[in-house]
Amino acid sequence: MDAVQAVLMARKCQPDLILLDLGLPGGDGFLVLGRLATLLRTEAPVIVLSGRDPAENEARALSAGASVYLQKPADSDLLLATAQRLLAAPWEARGAEIEAYGSVAASWS
Repeated sequence: MDAVQAVLMARKCQPDLILLDLGLPGGDGFLVLGRLATLLRTEAPVIVLSGRDPAENEARALSAGASVYLQKPADSDLLLATAQRLLAAPWEARGAEIEAYGSVAASWS
C-alpha cells in the first residue's frame, strides 16, 4: 500500500487505530500523518512503527500527530499493549467526564 492508498483507506474505513510505517512508496508516512490531520480530522490514535533512525524521526512523527513511535523490530507484546492502551484511552476519558459531571451534579443537589 502506498501513502495515497493509506489515506484513502483511512478515510473510507474510519479506523479506531492506525498502525503506520514511515517507509511507504508514493510518499512517506509523514505525508500520511499530515493528510490525516488536515483532511480526515480523525481522532484515531496512530502508532508509527519504523526502521528509520529514531533520533531523526521520533520527535518529527510525534509532532506530526503520531501517538506513539515504536522502533522496528518492535516487541509484539509491547505493540499489543500499546494498541490496547490507546484504544482504551477514549473510554477512560469518557468515564472521567461522567465522574466529573456526577460530582458537579451532586454539588448542585
